Amino acid sequence: MIVNINDKEIHVWLSKGMMTDLKEKLEVYNKTILCRKKLSLPVASYFANLPTYIHSKRKDEYHNGWVPICSDLIKPIGQNEKYMDFLVDFKFFEENPSYSPDLHYCKQYRLTEKYRKQVAQRFTIPANKDFCKKRAEFYLKRMENAKESTGHLTNWLDKSDLFEIDVQSAENYIKKAYTGSKIEERNCRQMIIDKINDNNMIYSREGKDNRLHSLLTSISRDLRPFIKYNDKPLISLDITSSQPFILASIIYRLINHQANASHLLEKSPSFSSSIMFNPNDNARGLEGFINKVLSGEFYSSFGDVLYKSGLLYSNVDDIYLLEKGSTKGFESRRDAAKKAIMRILYSSSGNNEKIVQVFNETYPEVGEILKKLKSKDKSKFPILMQNIEAAFVLDYCTKEIALKHPEIPLFTTHDSILTTEDYVEILEEEFYVCLKNFFVICPRLKKEFWSGEFKNNELKKTA
Repeated sequence: MIVNINDKEIHVWLSKGMMTDLKEKLEVYNKTILCRKKLSLPVASYFANLPTYIHSKRKDEYHNGWVPICSDLIKPIGQNEKYMDFLVDFKFFEENPSYSPDLHYCKQYRLTEKYRKQVAQRFTIPANKDFCKKRAEFYLKRMENAKESTGHLTNWLDKSDLFEIDVQSAENYIKKAYTGSKIEERNCRQMIIDKINDNNMIYSREGKDNRLHSLLTSISRDLRPFIKYNDKPLISLDITSSQPFILASIIYRLINHQANASHLLEKSPSFSSSIMFNPNDNARGLEGFINKVLSGEFYSSFGDVLYKSGLLYSNVDDIYLLEKGSTKGFESRRDAAKKAIMRILYSSSGNNEKIVQVFNETYPEVGEILKKLKSKDKSKFPILMQNIEAAFVLDYCTKEIALKHPEIPLFTTHDSILTTEDYVEILEEEFYVCLKNFFVICPRLKKEFWSGEFKNNELKKTA
């Protein structure tokens, strides 16, 4: 994608009611403030649309509407504190009361309840040339940084005019599927639909996770059937149980005395010295965990364990819940177990909630390793796992494939690699080779057809 610096207008996603109120409150504010620089509608609306924008980028990470609005996102714009204070003071935003500077993370905000219940739409707003330039240059710089290390992938994202979405069908779907308390989810999806339709394939690779973030990584699973690339369905190959698999690969190297987990732990050398155990004493239990992960049945199996333990149950709609009274349900035991495993892997070493206890009873040797891996600082462990994933997918596997097969369109969504139907067999073959070379052990790959129609046709052929 060639990104032009638009010095005339910006696009924001707000409800009609919020835009009307924003104009009125800005007028009131600017009349009461003397001898100070007035606040502008374009900049205020840009800040006001950030909760929807950030939520749409990290769709599974934020709950109850709270999103972190960090300084690196708003500082380049200027006057960020004045605009954020204005949005809070005039009841457009509310600030998470649990925030403390001692926690070392960004302040969290969300739209107030009134605006969370309103349907958003895209507004095109004439804007100051300097503001448009600052905003565009911010994104361009991030894209250039990503190109330096992942040019073999970003060169395909740059061909954003080849992406297409069935706008009418996608919008009809979200209007029916996301009503009432799900309006925020609808608004995030509407933003994604509009951006794909505009060929707005902005990307970045920065932050501690070292992942490549793009519009593709933001797309919710239920929007995938409406998307094509070069008029062809996309197909993804996913590493089954990817985070448990990375942990299993570390353990495999440890119990087989392979250079103390070698290049997997070199992402954070302090981890290697923290694992002090005799692998011969623990090998049987550890091998059981590894084999379960490699079988592709790890999440389903642990879901059954949770269900039998009474920690996972289904309601009258056959939706599985991890906590009584929870509003977050799962369509299968496997999905619920996956969420539980993420909580177990990324919680502190002192976490003693029941799902952790059940995991430690099921895989006691793995539980001990996790405690040691997280003993110094629990925040470093998820970063290690994400860094290993990024090193494999972005810096090794896709680079190897791109060198051997430069004609294959390659895209990634963290632990998945995508291509079109023409090249999926080659991709699958090369993917397995890369997994074996990098990790020694090899998991199963899950094939997902982004086009529902294409998937149904394939199922008929194999029935």
